[in-house]
Amino acid sequence: MNYVLGYHITKAIATGIVPVPKPILPDHELKKEKPDDEASKGSRDIFWGKDWHEANLWEMELLKTGNKIEGPAIIEAPATTLVVPLGFRVKLDKHRIFHMEVS
Repeated sequence: MNYVLGYHITKAIATGIVPVPKPILPDHELKKEKPDDEASKGSRDIFWGKDWHEANLWEMELLKTGNKIEGPAIIEAPATTLVVPLGFRVKLDKHRIFHMEVS
């Protein structure tokens, strides 16, 4: 028998680069900082750190651009939840993107 030593390829990896168009984010008119009452879902107690705090609950889809929410707060949507800790606030910008900052 004649044996031939060689290589056996078990895995191949390829890397590709594809140009992706930059998304166009729609601009919305900025509204007032105070959210409408209809966006409120009430409040509930939450445990944060070592203490209990009363947190305001908000419906994300009913918040308008320009609205500011002071923590502690919980902003709810069907697919996600945004928690705003005590000492922070979030603002909804003209593209409906939340920005969190120290209050």
